[in-house]
Amino acid sequence: MKDGNCSLYLYVAGENFDSDAFSKSLGPSLKGSIGSRTNRLKGVVEKYWKSKETEIADSEFVGDALFDLLETYKSSLLSLRPLDDKDIGANIVVHNSDLYSQRGYSFSKELLGLLVEVGAEVDIDVYGPDEE
Repeated sequence: MKDGNCSLYLYVAGENFDSDAFSKSLGPSLKGSIGSRTNRLKGVVEKYWKSKETEIADSEFVGDALFDLLETYKSSLLSLRPLDDKDIGANIVVHNSDLYSQRGYSFSKELLGLLVEVGAEVDIDVYGPDEE
């Protein structure tokens, strides 16, 4: 990712979440990647699905890009509703070129409503110069 820009992606994880079946249910343009992680709170290994990362230029509004990404996957995410132990998240990853390159975030009520509707949380990771 170019320094000073940010990217965002969606992920779904859970102890009983079938990432392979979820990935197969998506159209070819919506495919992502599959991996596993250790849930430190539960002490179990969970499989996860992660969407492709979307690059966001400085001139773009992060809230709009996140809304569009969630809308793209909305029906697929809603199909997971019966799973109680799943985590759905939207990650925003920011790499600042210097300490003065900070950007603010504002989420519209429409975006907040969509996050609630699909049951997603937001994680914002901000890195300064020379951090990964």
